[in-house]
Parts: sequence; structure tokens; C-alpha cells
Amino acid sequence: MKFQRLAAATVTLTTAIGIGGCTTGSAGTAPAASAPTVSATPATDPLEDFVAATKSLEKESMKVSMTMTSVLEATGSFDIPGGKADMTMRVTDGSDTEQFSIRLVGKTLYMKVEQGSGPDWMSLDVSALPAGNSLNPKNMVNTQLYTDAAVDVTRTGNVFQGKLDLSKAPDSADAGLRALGKKGTNVPFTAKIDDKGRLTELSLDMTVLHAKAGKMTAKYFDFGTEVKVAAPPAAEVAPMPKEMVKILAAEGQTAKA
Repeated sequence: MKFQRLAAATVTLTTAIGIGGCTTGSAGTAPAASAPTVSATPATDPLEDFVAATKSLEKESMKVSMTMTSVLEATGSFDIPGGKADMTMRVTDGSDTEQFSIRLVGKTLYMKVEQGSGPDWMSLDVSALPAGNSLNPKNMVNTQLYTDAAVDVTRTGNVFQGKLDLSKAPDSADAGLRALGKKGTNVPFTAKIDDKGRLTELSLDMTVLHAKAGKMTAKYFDFGTEVKVAAPPAAEVAPMPKEMVKILAAEGQTAKA
């Protein structure tokens, strides 16, 4: 059950906010949200502006803070161009709460379950995952999702509102997305950008997918931060169990007709 919980949390995190392997160690606390400021940039197409803001995540290192109702909390820092990430996640399942640590160093993903048994860290070569998998290095920032799936986007100052039609997503043939059916065609979102046009907050209303899912909100801050992350000592690392690899690899696989 612990493998399923960690795998599900990891996939949820990377898929929903469009970042694979984003993480923290001493990421700190996200600053309190301030009132949106109106950009001095001349008015353009809201969809184009929103897509450009999401693509800003590809260009700089930053810190992230994410929550999903009372189920998942994550904080982290990552350097997409440098292939580095360091994250902690807390997952709650009823009265059971567990904390996980995740590091990405190049193409190797390391995961640690707090209070787990055996070697502290599990390792996985993420380049072996399916092409559409969120943990595959080339998908570390899935900005194409917003380019293809964002619809009905409006803008007021530096705040955007719209919907995601996941049937238009680049990996819409994924088994998980196909299973959503019509529920996945109308996922409301709200986003905020700073005065440089960088995405600073993204909130998805997941209740359309499941009544108890609630909202998932990701905040991006401290752009340009230095990300220091190293592989755990070799003596503390063991290959990821096949059971968990199978669960992780299932995300991004094309559903059979």
C-alpha cells in the first residue's frame, strides 16, 4: 500500500502542475499572496499570455509550494535546465500520514519513505519510463498541456481564468486521461503572473473529476534560486522495487483500443 500511495502522489504532483520531479529540502515557505498587479504590457490575447507564462517555468530555477485539499502537501526547489530537483511531500490517507523525499539528479530519480524499512533511498532511471510519463526528463515541464488544452481563457490584470480540456492534451491517449471521459473536458483553473509575465500561482478545481478531490494549488517563487542537490550515498540506495516501477510506469502509457 505504501508503494501505491507514493507512486500516486508523485504522478499526481507531476501531472497536475505540469512538472516532473519538482522538489525541496530547505525550500522554505511560499510568500503570502499579494494583490494582483496590472501589467504594463499592452493587452494581447489572454490564451497566448497564459501559455507564455507557463513556458516561463522552463527557463529559470525556482521554488514551489503545492497543496491539494487535505490529501497532499509538497514543497521544493528545482532547476529545469540543469536537471536538478529536491522535494518533500506529505500524503494523508484517512488517519494515516506519511512523508516522502524525492531527488532528481540528471536522469536518476531517488525516493525515500520516512520511517521505511530497508535501504533509505530507492533509485530509478527515469529515461526508461514511457515517452509520455511525467517523470521522463523531457517532460519535466509539460507546458504543451496548456498550449493544447486551455480553453475559454480570460484575463483581468495579472489574473487568468479558464478551463482545461484534457481530451486535447498532447498525451490524451494516455489510459488515465481516457478514463476520465467527459469529466476531463471541463477542469476550471485560475492563474496569476508577476510583472515579468512569469507564472506565480496555478489553482485547479479538481472537484469536477471527483467530488472529494477539492482544489490543487501550486505557487512558484524565488526565481533564479540556486538548487543544490546530490545523489544520496551509494550505501543508502537500492534499486526501486519492481512493484513500484510498474505503478509509476503506468502513467503515460497509451490505452489499448
